[in-house]
Amino acid sequence: MRIISILLLIVLPGAYTQDSTIQNRECKDATDTNSAPSYKNCDENDINCKEFYFDAENLEDLEREVSAYVESQLVGNKKCPQYTFGFPNRRQIQDYVIVNASIPDMTEATVCAWVSPSHDKIVNGAVFSYATTDHHNTLLIEFEPKLRVYLYPNKLTFDGIENKNENHICVVVSTINNSVHLYLNGTKHSRKTLRHKITKIKGQGTVVLGQDQDKILGKFEVRDSFLGSIKNCMLWNRTLTPGEIEDMQDECNCPKDYIMSAKNGDRIFGNVTSEFFDTC
Repeated sequence: MRIISILLLIVLPGAYTQDSTIQNRECKDATDTNSAPSYKNCDENDINCKEFYFDAENLEDLEREVSAYVESQLVGNKKCPQYTFGFPNRRQIQDYVIVNASIPDMTEATVCAWVSPSHDKIVNGAVFSYATTDHHNTLLIEFEPKLRVYLYPNKLTFDGIENKNENHICVVVSTINNSVHLYLNGTKHSRKTLRHKITKIKGQGTVVLGQDQDKILGKFEVRDSFLGSIKNCMLWNRTLTPGEIEDMQDECNCPKDYIMSAKNGDRIFGNVTSEFFDTC
């Protein structure tokens, strides 16, 4: 666990500090540049410590500045994932990837990935399957060959996707607004309303790429197996903005607060090919 140290140096006009001359009943103004502070500053070699200087006229900026710093330290060193999984075979249940991730309860979620066909075929099968003890289709994104999104009992169909080509898809779910948005290649494609209202997406489930879980980590069916490639699949527990999704057309750009992405070391089964690289 990383510990971030923050040292706040706040100067208030009219405030006074006592020094060694207190015995003579003399005080110095805290704004006097000749008066050294009695506290210890950040060590210059401590990269996790940050000093902030504020006076009474800009104290309202304190929260914003500190929050921005903490966020940059928590996610600023995080890179956008660069990986590709290839699924060469259709109509089988042996090829899949289990992504190791800790998923919290969510009222909003965004899943994005690049999907490409295999050779002269079309994209087909389950891209992203998230199953929990609540429901095996807690969140399922699948080409049948039309793109369909399953969210608990909700089944939503999105038309007008040319799945003979590589596409970047983002599925944005909001249980607050009772809606699912699809973004295609950085542009809002369509919006669907959930017929069955749900209050949250349960956490602590399992993520599988390439197969549809009809129970947690099992009951795969050959008709749901994925054919093609899946690249840079990520999950956020919030609604990404249109600008953030558009920026992801450059594969080196992504909101770095994602909560799930495949890693070298995740469990890969069958004939799935994998490539992890750093091109950014």
